[in-house]
Amino acid sequence: MIECEVIAKNPAHKVKMQKQDTKVEVFTDEQIKQMLNFYRRIKRREKTYMAIVTT
Repeated sequence: MIECEVIAKNPAHKVKMQKQDTKVEVFTDEQIKQMLNFYRRIKRREKTYMAIVTT
């Protein structure tokens, strides 16, 4: 169409190039279990009260 002078510019030049795929590191199931166990232990500690007796 450009050669026939129907259009002045190629509209395909407006299309942006596709970005490259990026690899996202994710946690494994075992790592998630460890994090949840750690979080649960912290929550349990917040609910317990400690009494320190000095003599």
